[in-house]
Amino acid sequence: MKGYAQFYDDYLVQKKTPGEIIKAKPGLASLWYDEPDHQYGRPASFYFQLEDLELLSAWSKVDVPVLTIHGEYDWIMSDEDHKIIANIANKHRPGMGTFVELKKTNHLLYTYDTPEEAFKGAPSGYYNPAATSAVLDFLRNQQ
Repeated sequence: MKGYAQFYDDYLVQKKTPGEIIKAKPGLASLWYDEPDHQYGRPASFYFQLEDLELLSAWSKVDVPVLTIHGEYDWIMSDEDHKIIANIANKHRPGMGTFVELKKTNHLLYTYDTPEEAFKGAPSGYYNPAATSAVLDFLRNQQ
């Protein structure tokens, strides 16, 4: 994990592309799985801009009910990230924010038997229908 922390600090905080990082620190090359200047089909500059946004401030201005769904095996966003968003909504108006955690579920709302399978995105994963149920329950409660 130390290598990942170093890589993503260079990438998102220092605003170096993955290709630049690997060129400067070849020992981190095995951690990268995508293109030198892209991730998940988006240019590195997208992630630089996303990192610069004041997202907590933006969430504090939302004046509608908010549902945050976190998968237990989500390695991209923590449950705390989702709870913070729900808490911001509730601070604005109590009952406005709802947090739901889905067991054995990753960031893409796919279910896996282990966190390792979820991290790898193993083909054994399948969409967790509890995500749909959570959204529908949330929407029904807004009436």
